[in-house]
Amino acid sequence: MTIQNEQFVFSVDRNSLGATGVFAGLKSNNDLADVLNSGGILSNTSLKSFKDLGLRAVGSGASFVISSASQPVNSSFSKLASGSMGGVGGILVPQDSGPADMSVFTREGVQISGKILSQDEVKNLITTENGFSSEAKYTANYLPTLSNKGFSVPMLLEKLLRD
Repeated sequence: MTIQNEQFVFSVDRNSLGATGVFAGLKSNNDLADVLNSGGILSNTSLKSFKDLGLRAVGSGASFVISSASQPVNSSFSKLASGSMGGVGGILVPQDSGPADMSVFTREGVQISGKILSQDEVKNLITTENGFSSEAKYTANYLPTLSNKGFSVPMLLEKLLRD
């Protein structure tokens, strides 16, 4: 694989290395991913591990995916430029730099990340079936404000939830 302009080779050919050491017991792509992620195979060209390069492998069935921690801003990892496995070239998918539509809550119903929920969303989401405690009460009081200078206090939402 090529990261930035540097070539890294991770030998995963069981025939040339024999089924010993880290290759003993490999039966799936998931097993191979575990070995790469744990540092069991180092690059022939630099003795660096996947972790050293900011890489993470995931294997499932016939699929094998390598992701990179490289980000355009404030990254200590270089960009993954290309890669192949078993003579098959990988497909590079650029990162999705758009905002994620994800919210984070405590079991008590305190929202600490994401967009403020509507009254209907609260009724459907804050349930014991979804992992919230039976005493959970939704509040978005601890969401950071857009200015990042404090926390929002959604008084209108609190009023809607009480009514």
